[in-house]
Amino acid sequence: MYRKMTALLAIGLASTSLYGLTASVKTNTANNNYQSNNRVQNRTASTPTSSGEPQTVIINFIKAWNNHDPKAMAALWVEDGDLLDPWGKMASGKRQVERAFTSDQTGRFKDSSISLSIEGVRFLGNDVAIVDASGSVSNAKNPDGSGAPVLEHHVLWVMQKQGGGWKVVSARPYIFIPKPAAGSMK
Repeated sequence: MYRKMTALLAIGLASTSLYGLTASVKTNTANNNYQSNNRVQNRTASTPTSSGEPQTVIINFIKAWNNHDPKAMAALWVEDGDLLDPWGKMASGKRQVERAFTSDQTGRFKDSSISLSIEGVRFLGNDVAIVDASGSVSNAKNPDGSGAPVLEHHVLWVMQKQGGGWKVVSARPYIFIPKPAAGSMK
């Protein structure tokens, strides 16, 4: 119950002040010597200084995705964690998260690769963190089997420290909508 309330609080804080949060995350990122806007593949210039930092989860997720290992991806989640994908499909609990990744990794994303850039990490106390990451998925397939364009996206991760390491409580990958044409919002 504590994890769900913490995740809901963190997501609520993030969603109610998204613009302010983004600005403060980038400020906090610079102040903590994290290098923003560095592409993270299997290694990054902003590699955490210890395996006990939230960024390690992102690095391990990238490795698991690029190895097409849904079990390793889901292992990064807490037991009652969740995932809401950009198409609105909710997976609740580690078992459903693994099923969702299995479906993705044996379907349209089976030949894909992902890269992520950690934009910022914001700590809410000692055991909860919000991680913002931007990235892209390449070599995905459309439902008809044809090649899909590169999927540029953003992920809001809510993590909780457990047993000396960090686990995903909630992940929200999403796609930004196109900006309106100049003058169309009058």
